[in-house]
Amino acid sequence: MIEQEMAGWMRRTYRRGLTTLSGGNLSVRAGDTVLITASGRDKARLRAADIVRIHLANGRPLEATAPPPSIETGMHLALYRAQPTLGAILHAHPPWLSVFCVTGRPVNTDLLTESRDIVGSCGVVPRAACGSPELAAAVVAAAAQGHNALVLAGHGALALGRDARQAYNRLEVLEQTAQAQLFASGNQP
Repeated sequence: MIEQEMAGWMRRTYRRGLTTLSGGNLSVRAGDTVLITASGRDKARLRAADIVRIHLANGRPLEATAPPPSIETGMHLALYRAQPTLGAILHAHPPWLSVFCVTGRPVNTDLLTESRDIVGSCGVVPRAACGSPELAAAVVAAAAQGHNALVLAGHGALALGRDARQAYNRLEVLEQTAQAQLFASGNQP
């Protein structure tokens, strides 16, 4: 069941320290349906019931009794509409990547072979309000440049993939690369 798998990936994201209790979200595309984490749920205790099924075309939940979807649903839907082969999106607030979010700088994925091979390139999205159409448009524009990961200025990070596993792997490797870049530049704590 996709919902159980998604809940597992979000619990793992939280346990690994890659997001906060209520921060971040995960979505997976299944044909004309997008499954996304519900708004404000405890990521350490996320369950299949905390995943909302959304119609890709109209953006509405498929079940009337569904919990409210993530505030970032519009951003996820915009990316899926713009990239029909995209299968999963993971948004989180990893601590080392947050330094890049504050400064608005990209992570240099050329530093480590693993990061270039797994992540590809990382772009930067200008600051925009959470859940806003402006953020969705800026993310789509940055992803259209071929980036598999994005630093959202003042916000968090996004990892794109064919499935939840690949998106998670890209986020985890990008976080390690961000840490390595900061240490190599002499900016360690």
